[in-house]
Amino acid sequence: MQQHFTLQYWPEGDELVGRVKELPGLVVQGRDLAELESRAADACRAMATHQSRTAAADVKEARITVETFATPTGR
Repeated sequence: MQQHFTLQYWPEGDELVGRVKELPGLVVQGRDLAELESRAADACRAMATHQSRTAAADVKEARITVETFATPTGR
């Protein structure tokens, strides 16, 4: 099965940084667009492999608490 992903990217310093829109949290870097696309494709394949293994495994859940802190307003 073939999946389609959207790579959003922008320049940052001497490199390009990209994220895959359909996979939040997946961020890649590359020297040029070809390298960025290649790294994003590799990461998408790895995520798909991981997800298929996790779906087959006995997945357990744990409750966590995340603390957030107020950002100073500059006043």
